Amino acid sequence: MKEKEFARLVREHKATIYTVCYMFSDDADEVADLFQEVLIRLWKGLEDFRGDSSPKTWIYRISLNTCISETRRTRRHEHVSLDMTANLFEDTTMPRPVGSCFGSSSPPC
Repeated sequence: MKEKEFARLVREHKATIYTVCYMFSDDADEVADLFQEVLIRLWKGLEDFRGDSSPKTWIYRISLNTCISETRRTRRHEHVSLDMTANLFEDTTMPRPVGSCFGSSSPPC
């Protein structure tokens, strides 16, 4: 009976789940991953649903919390590539040669 109830809930509230997932990504693959995570958490929490709120409210909160958690988790593991074109051995702060501040037409030191 649990499987049928779950399938019915997902069918009835699929638009709510997708709406929340699309709030966190425009990429179809990421949305599909988020949707799948939401389904897993809904399945695990179905027995604990007490009915204090409407099923739509419960599904919305599970969806929202799942998307927030997954977004935090994936952003924590993102890597930013560094620009390796900089010459780290070039010293741009070289001091002027001694005496270059006196008697030349260069800007004052």
